[in-house]
Amino acid sequence: MVIKKETDKLGELVEDIIIFSRLEARSKDIVYTKGDLRETFSYTMERFATVLNEKNIKVEHDFSDTPVYFEYDERSMERALQNLVSNAVRYTRGEIKITCTELEERIVIKVSYNGPGISSEDLTKVFDRFYKGKDGVHGIGLSIVKSIIFSYKGRIEISTGNEGTTFTFFLPK
Repeated sequence: MVIKKETDKLGELVEDIIIFSRLEARSKDIVYTKGDLRETFSYTMERFATVLNEKNIKVEHDFSDTPVYFEYDERSMERALQNLVSNAVRYTRGEIKITCTELEERIVIKVSYNGPGISSEDLTKVFDRFYKGKDGVHGIGLSIVKSIIFSYKGRIEISTGNEGTTFTFFLPK
């Protein structure tokens, strides 16, 4: 069991590094297609079903009633959400909320969880490569999220406090 867990961790790290290098190199194998972000996020969350059930974590989806179309590489967008949800699973006290809506000329995606906030010291470094906060795994996940969001000319913000943390990213339509 321990070997499988460590192998899975190593596999995730390798995948993260490959995605990171593709983004930095602006790789030609990145395929952009127009799709509904809600579908990608729903599918991505299904991958967490087992761990969410094991840890008794409640997930709330607050998605727009209408499709949220965007031209994106599905693998990179899945990875951004996976990294944010992995962090949420690690630090939540039992509730995660995923939001995907359109506001005027931008798309707003949020991953929120109740739990301890991020310390002010960690807050300034969470997007730095290989910086691991308390209970961090590889220290590369949030830097990948930031790179992915920036690759779409978006931005990401963090709101944190004693009641929880919210990562919000904005994408241009």
